[in-house]
Amino acid sequence: NNFNTDREENYYSIKGIDPDYAIVRRNVYAGLTLYLSLSEIPLFKGEDIYEDIFHISENVENYCYLKVKPGRYGGYDYYRLKAEHNDVFREFFDYINKADFFYKSDVEEMKDVLLESNPYYIEAEFENKFIYGVRLYEGGYIIPCGAGDICQKIPEEMYDKLKSIMDNTENGE
Repeated sequence: NNFNTDREENYYSIKGIDPDYAIVRRNVYAGLTLYLSLSEIPLFKGEDIYEDIFHISENVENYCYLKVKPGRYGGYDYYRLKAEHNDVFREFFDYINKADFFYKSDVEEMKDVLLESNPYYIEAEFENKFIYGVRLYEGGYIIPCGAGDICQKIPEEMYDKLKSIMDNTENGE
C-alpha cells in the first residue's frame, strides 16, 4: 500500500468562491481535486453553476483547452488559447450560461457519445489562477466538471467552430 491512510485530508477554499459550494483537496498526484456541493441550489441553467458559484464572466483572465494527443497511448495536450479567439470562447460560455441543464440519463444518445468520443476540456483560467472547465463531447454535449449527472447541448455550428479552433494547434500556445 503506497498511500498513507493515517494522514488528515487537507481541504482548501478557493479565493473568491463560496466554500459552501466549492472546495478543493490535494490528491495523491499533487494536483487538486474539485468538490462541488450542488444539493442546496436548484440547477436549471448554466448560470446556476458558471456564474452563481464561479462568476466566470467576472473572473476569467484566459481560456485554455485540452485535446486528446494522437497516438496509441493518448493523454492530452494543453493549450492556452491565443487572444484572437477569446471572443469565440466567451460566446460559448455566454451560451451555456443561458442553456438548460438536463440529466445525461434522459438522453439515449449520451451513452454512445460518452463511450465513443474523447472530450475536449474547455477551461476558464481566473485572475487568481484557479481554473474551472467543462467537457465538450461530440455532437455538442457539455458536462460541467464536478457535476457529472447533468449536461447541456450547444448548437452544431458552435460545436464545429470550437472544434475547428481547438484542432488547429496554431490557435493555442
